[in-house]
Amino acid sequence: MQKSLMEEFNETARKLNEIATTEHDAFPEKLKNLIVFLILPFSNNTVVYVAPEIADLMIKNPIAIKKIAKRIADHMRDNNISGLADNNSYFLEGIKTKIIAVKENPFSSYYTLEIDTITSLLHEIGHDITKKGKAFITISRRHHAECSADTYALLRLIQIYGKRTDFLEYYGNNADTIVLGRSPIHYTDNVTQEIKQLSEKIDIATLSLHKTRKLAEKIAKENKLDKKTLKKISKAFLPMREAFKKSDREGWDNNDLQNCLEVMQEYNDPDIFKAGERFLSRPDIKKDLESMAKTEPYWKDALTFIENHKTNLVEDHKLLLQKQMAVVNPTVQQR
Repeated sequence: MQKSLMEEFNETARKLNEIATTEHDAFPEKLKNLIVFLILPFSNNTVVYVAPEIADLMIKNPIAIKKIAKRIADHMRDNNISGLADNNSYFLEGIKTKIIAVKENPFSSYYTLEIDTITSLLHEIGHDITKKGKAFITISRRHHAECSADTYALLRLIQIYGKRTDFLEYYGNNADTIVLGRSPIHYTDNVTQEIKQLSEKIDIATLSLHKTRKLAEKIAKENKLDKKTLKKISKAFLPMREAFKKSDREGWDNNDLQNCLEVMQEYNDPDIFKAGERFLSRPDIKKDLESMAKTEPYWKDALTFIENHKTNLVEDHKLLLQKQMAVVNPTVQQR
């Protein structure tokens, strides 16, 4: 039997409370005075979690809480934000609170309210608890912070929902942030691919939350992109980004896909190719491409180009590793 909208929100609120409780219990100092809001599509916004040390203040200040919720909800709706964390702006009787607010991802075309909001919650918690999770002024440090938050969120999602490659492909595939220029610092595809490979080697579900945090920090540090690479990719897709902006559309169409392909063909650069290939590999986009390729030679050739180029990159990478090993150990024979 299909759940009603209200039943779905109530179930989501319960799940968010459960997860926030677990996270706070594991990291009480990092998540001190935490309040979590679920922002609803209608007027009422719901407090789904209150840290025990601030519970009495919540009860005493219902009007202040209502004003906080409205201010945050308006900001998130106006700016299409699915997750927000604020550790410095809201006080109850002089006590500084840690606010996290989540709502359904405006760019999600696949996942439920529950998974969307849990993902946002874990991402914002990842910012708070990991060593490099706080955003800094420079692009490279802000990107590192996003890698840390995304890594922690993905590891926890695997622990909660199991190893789901479709989930990694949707949530983890955020190449549109750099290809369409929404926010290049959020292009964290390297960490997603690392987690995907790692999930085949170790049982992520058995890790404690403290070990999960430590692993997230390690993966983010080793797989973040440098400032030069981020700028190089962003610059290459600038014509596509400008065309998309002029179209005044939220979603992409065939022209955007073609523009992406042209950039990939123009540059002989593995980082630029990978960003474009990942964008075109989003399951919903890939499904459209495969459908068009059945009747349109252009898209059939496009898929062939992508597959052949990926194969060549893998072979080139193997050859590079062999050459590096030969330098370290001259007895290694190159093939």
